[in-house]
Amino acid sequence: MFTGIVKLQQGDILLPTVALTAFYSGQSGFSTGGEWRAEQLTRAEARERVLIISNDGQTTATADWATFDVMVNTMLMGDNVFVSRGKNVANGPRLRIDLTTGMYRFEIESGPASPQPPAPRPQ
Repeated sequence: MFTGIVKLQQGDILLPTVALTAFYSGQSGFSTGGEWRAEQLTRAEARERVLIISNDGQTTATADWATFDVMVNTMLMGDNVFVSRGKNVANGPRLRIDLTTGMYRFEIESGPASPQPPAPRPQ
């Protein structure tokens, strides 16, 4: 668990937050020689005031939380998600970012967002 001014850099994105929990495969700790040894990072969870900034600074996303899955190189952001690129702003409940391709999409629940027909009007 990291707290304070925490920054996670992965490829072309920067994720500054105030609290980050990192998950590793295997054992982490000090070696017999006194050096810090960490196994492979598998997941990181940011739980407060999450901001993601693209490398070029043109695209930002904010949310209440984010989970970075290292194994598939994706970021899932949730609750009060706002994405801005220049003057364009979009918001939704969840945002999934593929860090390999740079593509992102809003999701509802656990599936991709899809248009819903209008509700019938009461008579």
